[in-house]
Amino acid sequence: MYYIYVRQIGEDGYEDSSWSSGSLEQKTDYPHVVGTVEITASNDLTAFGQTLNATIKNGSSTQKGVWNWYRIDADGTRSSSLSTDDYYEINDSRDIGAKIEAVYSGDKSKFYAGEISAQSEEVKKAEVPAPKKMMASNMVSATDSTISFTLPEQDTPTGALGVDERYIVGYSLSENGVPVEYREDDTVQEYKPQTPVTLKNLKRDTTYYLFLRYAEQDEHYKSDWSAVDRRVMKKTEKTALSGSMDFAYAGTNALKPVQGEKLVAKLNAPNVKEGTW
Repeated sequence: MYYIYVRQIGEDGYEDSSWSSGSLEQKTDYPHVVGTVEITASNDLTAFGQTLNATIKNGSSTQKGVWNWYRIDADGTRSSSLSTDDYYEINDSRDIGAKIEAVYSGDKSKFYAGEISAQSEEVKKAEVPAPKKMMASNMVSATDSTISFTLPEQDTPTGALGVDERYIVGYSLSENGVPVEYREDDTVQEYKPQTPVTLKNLKRDTTYYLFLRYAEQDEHYKSDWSAVDRRVMKKTEKTALSGSMDFAYAGTNALKPVQGEKLVAKLNAPNVKEGTW
């Protein structure tokens, strides 16, 4: 601590004044930490489930400091400290879309001050592997326009793959085709594992190649489709039409064709749904 006093220097034969009675207190700072913080990510991916590591380049080997990691939101807001290690595991979904800052601060208890820091790239969602498990092919059934099965349980949670995953079913109409996502009312359907599923409004007498993928979650993107060698193949039925057909004349109930009347065909049970006119 320094106490600063002042006095006036005398000129033209005058003596210097006395020192001031008051003083300014000023404490000198500790030496500042120096160097450059560098952040690296495991697997070179700044994404959920990865680990960030911080190192100091061109620093002093004798300086003493402490680490703190912070989440930096899009508006520049800094969170409270996330970790005091020299690494940070990205396991909080709030990190996605934000940058992570590593700060090395001088340890005042060891007579150092100042700070140096660096920010990571923006944290992205994780990539997860495609499903390995598939529905049992011998448990898949079909009608003329539907295919039904029960989804498998999900793979063991690991990395960004959580415990509440959802499946998307895909299908291709050719052996080497790219799967398309199954939709109902123009909406991609997502299902919990081990859920019974019926694909509807399919083509009659047609082979479908079925695949699975994991749906996008807060922590990860959609997975790739399950491997080609794990796909399930199922052909819809071609049931022979049966029943009978009657004709009616709309409006007049005429018993024979009359010019200008609307002729209506009516199918009677049992087969009244499959087929085309």
